[in-house]
Amino acid sequence: MLRSLILDNLWLKSFSLILAILIWVAIQSNQSDNKFSQTLFPPRPHTAEFPCPVRVMISPASRSLFNVEPASVMVKVYGDDAFLKKLPAQSIQAYVRPADQPNLDYLFRVEVVVPRDVTVKEIIPEHVSVRLINSTNK
Repeated sequence: MLRSLILDNLWLKSFSLILAILIWVAIQSNQSDNKFSQTLFPPRPHTAEFPCPVRVMISPASRSLFNVEPASVMVKVYGDDAFLKKLPAQSIQAYVRPADQPNLDYLFRVEVVVPRDVTVKEIIPEHVSVRLINSTNK
């Protein structure tokens, strides 16, 4: 008896269950104060591009002057559209860290610091040339 209660018209019962779930999802997604639709269907992250000057990170005791080519890079980030529209370009910082080497005339990988709610997608170019102009270490 229990078996016939479950298995009789199983396709109709399955269809009814699926239809009920779809109706429930539609009602939940239309409620403005509910975050269900955003968790079920998260919004696609938007991208933005920011030009950033490249800084050279050296020890504070060093009085060396450097020439960086190119002097700025394009940083592509992605995140929430509303956050990206309010994001100031100064909050993204690009830098290189040359090691303490006597010959600094070669390419270094650019590193970027971005705010917590933003993710770096691409840095163009990824490497910059750093040339030592003069060195007056104390």
